[in-house]
Amino acid sequence: MAQQSAPKVRAKQALDKPVRITYKPKPKYPDPQICATGSVTLRVEFLSTGEIGKIVTVGGLAFGFTESAIEAAKLMRFKPAQLNGKPVTVHKVVQYSFTIY
Repeated sequence: MAQQSAPKVRAKQALDKPVRITYKPKPKYPDPQICATGSVTLRVEFLSTGEIGKIVTVGGLAFGFTESAIEAAKLMRFKPAQLNGKPVTVHKVVQYSFTIY
């Protein structure tokens, strides 16, 4: 018997509870010899099952920064969004910043 997936929420639907990120690891700086700063913006799919789904780059950086941000995003932990008391899949934009001090 096929397992039914939770519905995806459309942008206009009001949620009972939004997705709540409980752990957002810092990305690794790809190469300390590269003096670059900036941000990587990702569109992350937060599945109703509590897992990270598809990750799409909205704005990236060169030299491995985007890949590092994606790897960090895969490790995020969260409480799924809820609609009518049930967990639902949603998308959220997440940003990772790289700064040299």
